[in-house]
Order: sequence, then C-alpha cells, then structure tokens
Amino acid sequence: MSAVAFLIGWVTLTGCGGQSVTERPDKEPSGTSGPWSSAQIKAEAVAHATDTLFSETVLSLYNERHVLTITGIGAGGSNFDRTYRIRLTNAGGPVVDTVLTKFSFADSLQPDLLAEAGLYLLEFDFFRAQSLYFNAMVGVDETDHVQPIDLILTYAGPSKGRIRYWLVPAEYSGTK
Repeated sequence: MSAVAFLIGWVTLTGCGGQSVTERPDKEPSGTSGPWSSAQIKAEAVAHATDTLFSETVLSLYNERHVLTITGIGAGGSNFDRTYRIRLTNAGGPVVDTVLTKFSFADSLQPDLLAEAGLYLLEFDFFRAQSLYFNAMVGVDETDHVQPIDLILTYAGPSKGRIRYWLVPAEYSGTK
C-alpha cells in the first residue's frame, strides 16, 4: 500500500508531463507582423463595418428552416453604391448564393444612369412558388434620379439560381 501512496504523491508533486506553455510568450507572434499597425487594421475594419449592411430573415420553405442573409458592402467608403450578396442556407448548407451590383441590371438601364448611379437598396419582400422576391433601387446620389427594380431569385426547381427582374415605373413605386 505504501508503494501506491508513494506513486500517487510523486505524480501529484511532479505533474503529468512537461510544461507545454512558455512562461513568457513572444509579444508579437512570428509570421503575423506586417506593414500596418494594429491601429491601422482596426481603423480599416471599423470603416468597412460602418459601410456594410446586414440583414437576416428566417423562412420556412418546404417545412424546413432556411436563413436568408443579405449583405451590402459599400464601394470606396461610400454607402451609396453597394455590392449585395444574397445567400439562402438551410441545415444542409447553401441553397443559393449570388452577388448583385448595378451592372446586374445594365441591359435595362439607360447608359447615362448606369455611369452615374449606384445600387443603394436591396430588400427582401416575400417568397412564393420556389422564388424569393426583392425590391431594389438604382439611383444617382443626392438627386431624384432613381430607378426602382423588382426582382425574383429562384431557389428551387430547374431554374434554381436564376434572377429575373423588371423596372418599376415611378408612379407605381412611390418614388418621384
């Protein structure tokens, strides 16, 4: 019995192996330093965060939980012209993942509007018949030159991932 007590006491006093954590780690891990200081990186991250819109909607499609995420990232520090990522996921992973810019609508917009305008709004409206419906706005900053757009993104069936859109006349959209 005394041998067992000695063994337990010895293991308790010496520990269960070598020390794996250094007592004084390096102040800056190797391989992670770069030309920017931490303050510059934080400032850049804050600038991007303030210029990013994020919305998340939970939907029940085919009696299964889906999450619709819309992320709008501004271009060049401006919140006026954004790139929007639409992502629909379920428990199995991504169902639809697409990106929209003002150039997604280029074939229907007047060239002068396309040159000056930005895609500044994309909102989920509703879902029906294997499709998600959205409202969007393309317009010129600080003017009334706005073109409302309605669009459909198909999330199931043979047309999965297909986007269809149409320009909405101003008298029907509530804008002038």
